[in-house]
Amino acid sequence: MLRKPQIWIGFIVSAAALYLAFRGIEWDQLGSALRGAQYGYLIPSALALIAAIAVRAERWRWLFGERRSTLPLERTFSALTIGYLVTNTLPLRVGEIARALFVSRGGKVTIAHAASSIVVEHVLDVLIVLGILVLMLPLLPLPDWAAQSATVSAVIFGAALAFMLIVVWQRVRVERWGEQILDRIPRLNTQRWLRNLVHILDGFAVLQSGKPLIAAVGWSIIGWLLSALTIHFALMAFIPNPSLVISLFVTVTTTFSLLLPATPGGLGVMQGAIVLSLAVFNISQAPALSFAIVFHLMEYIVMDIIGAINLWREAGSWASMKAQFRSVTSVAVEGQIK
Repeated sequence: MLRKPQIWIGFIVSAAALYLAFRGIEWDQLGSALRGAQYGYLIPSALALIAAIAVRAERWRWLFGERRSTLPLERTFSALTIGYLVTNTLPLRVGEIARALFVSRGGKVTIAHAASSIVVEHVLDVLIVLGILVLMLPLLPLPDWAAQSATVSAVIFGAALAFMLIVVWQRVRVERWGEQILDRIPRLNTQRWLRNLVHILDGFAVLQSGKPLIAAVGWSIIGWLLSALTIHFALMAFIPNPSLVISLFVTVTTTFSLLLPATPGGLGVMQGAIVLSLAVFNISQAPALSFAIVFHLMEYIVMDIIGAINLWREAGSWASMKAQFRSVTSVAVEGQIK
C-alpha cells in the first residue's frame, strides 16, 4: 500500500501544511499559550462533537430514503463512528468504504446503496458549508485564497449535484443505457452489475423532493451548527470571548482542507487551515496553533474512543475486534486501491 503515489502525495501535502503552520513560530509563546489555556472548555466541546456525530448518523439514516425504516439510529451511528476510526488510522480515507461495509451488515441495505448515500452526503455537506460561507461574506474580510477555494468547490460540487439530479430525473433511461453498455462487455454478469447500478441509483433517489430530502438537509444544517459549536467551545479555551463568526469560518475552512489528500486524520492540513483562518481575524500564530493542536487531538481522541467502543460491541471481544478491524480495513484498502 505504501507504494501507491496517492499515499505519498498525502504525506507531502501534510508535511507542507505543517511547515506553513509552524513556520516562524516562537516556541516560548506556543508553550505559554498551551500552559495558559482553560482546558475545561474542552468538555462542552467534546459533548457538542458527540452530538454532531449523532446528528450526522440520523442524517445518514434519512439519506437511505424508504429503507431508513430498516436502519435504526444505533446502526448508522455505529457504522459512522467505526468509519471515523478507520479514517483516523489508515490513509486514502478508506473509512468511507469501511462504514459502507458495516452499515450493510445484516442485509438491510446493500454496499452499493450505502456508498451512493455517502456520495450524496458529501455533496450536501460541501454545498451547505458553502451556503454558510456565502451568508458570512458581509461579516468578514474574505482573503483571496478563501474566495478562490469557495468558487472552485461551488463549481465542482454544484456540477456533481446537477449530475445526480439528472440521473434521478432520467432514472429509467439511465438503467436502460447501463444495461446496454453492460451487455456489450464480454464475460460479464450483466444482471449482477445491473443490480449494483440500481442500488446506486437508490442512493441518489433521496434527492427527489419530499420528506427524506427535507429531513436530510435539516439534519445537515443542525450537524454543521453543532460542529461550529464544537470549535467555538474549544476556541474559548485559548481566546477570550471569540465571535461565533470566527468559529463558523474555521468550520468552513477546515471542511475544505479535509478535501485535500493528507495523512490519516488530516494531520497537518487541519493545523494549517486553522492558523490561516484565525489570521484573517488578526489572531496571532501562537494561540492559533496551540488551539489547532489541542482541538485536533481532542477530536481525534473522542472519535476514536467512540469508534473503538462500537467496534468492540460489533465484535463482542477484544480478539474479535482486532480481527474484524483487520478484515474490514483490508477489504476497504483493496477496494480503494483498485
